[in-house]
Amino acid sequence: AAEHARRDSVNERSSKTLTSAGALVTLTLAVFAVLLGKDFTLSGWAKTFVVAALACLLVSAICSVVAGFPWRMTRTKYATLEAMLRKRWGDTEVTARGATAFANLQAIKSLRPGTDKKFKFLLAAGILPIFAIASLVAATICVASAQSKSPTAAPTPQTQTTKGNIP
Repeated sequence: AAEHARRDSVNERSSKTLTSAGALVTLTLAVFAVLLGKDFTLSGWAKTFVVAALACLLVSAICSVVAGFPWRMTRTKYATLEAMLRKRWGDTEVTARGATAFANLQAIKSLRPGTDKKFKFLLAAGILPIFAIASLVAATICVASAQSKSPTAAPTPQTQTTKGNIP
């Protein structure tokens, strides 16, 4: 039961991580679009950092899908369980406990390696957004420093025209 609960926990957390990665991608692109305007074009390091962040978030989403994918596992066959109820019902308590323990051991041997692999993908899916956020911070710093260094346009001189005679 504990091994099944562990696998269920990984599956549940992987779906939440996938949702988070998707939300971060959407939010990131929306914030950059709003703050920088439609005519702004990313270039240089800022563009590199944004692309790196998006790549991290997309790989995180892929890892989340892989972690949540239903992997193959073996279970005690129905015929074996039925035989335990019909043919082996008269066994001693010690023998019955041994048979039950063996069936549980087989389930754990089947579940644990797959759950461990799923957990590694989930761990990667949780770590990658940290790198993505760091890349977005770096991109923001690059954009902010580039905008502060850009020269401000000098005001254009205005001329005033008057109608009539000029004294």
